[in-house]
Amino acid sequence: MAMKATLCINDAHHLEVECCCYNHDRNEIFTGSRDCLIKAWDIESGRQLRVQQQHTNWVMGLIYVSEPVKMLFSCSLDGNILVWNERGRLLQVIEYGGPVYCLAWDGKQRQLLAGGRGAVQVFKVLRPSTNYMQTDSERKSMVKFLEFNYCTIAHDDTVQAICCSSKGKVFTTG
Repeated sequence: MAMKATLCINDAHHLEVECCCYNHDRNEIFTGSRDCLIKAWDIESGRQLRVQQQHTNWVMGLIYVSEPVKMLFSCSLDGNILVWNERGRLLQVIEYGGPVYCLAWDGKQRQLLAGGRGAVQVFKVLRPSTNYMQTDSERKSMVKFLEFNYCTIAHDDTVQAICCSSKGKVFTTG
């Protein structure tokens, strides 16, 4: 079966797009670029919905997780993993300790995996939802949603890609 392009967004970013992901809950595509921006797009019209600007270097990986957290995770050569709610609000900044090249979600273990120089760091979900934040001060403050779990040395060089099977097996390339 041939793949058919249904929507093409020209000039989406000023520099090359490095990654994208899909949010099926809101029918959105996210793009991450060398211009340090994350943009959200309506998949039907191609209209830009918002720009998320917190990274200070190339955005290398994006992953949207609908269960159990409904959050977007982004990673960058700036050494940060950012946690966003589904409307684009920054919820947490995680310092990786060096450039981050890729992300993957392990649905079985409910954890985020991040690939860097020779290692994969694993983060566990602390809070499955932002619904518990009731007061204005709770909504405005940074709350931890992910916490470092462990690190494994995966390669002698950069971890370029990670994927997880439905049975919890992790595969990496470097």
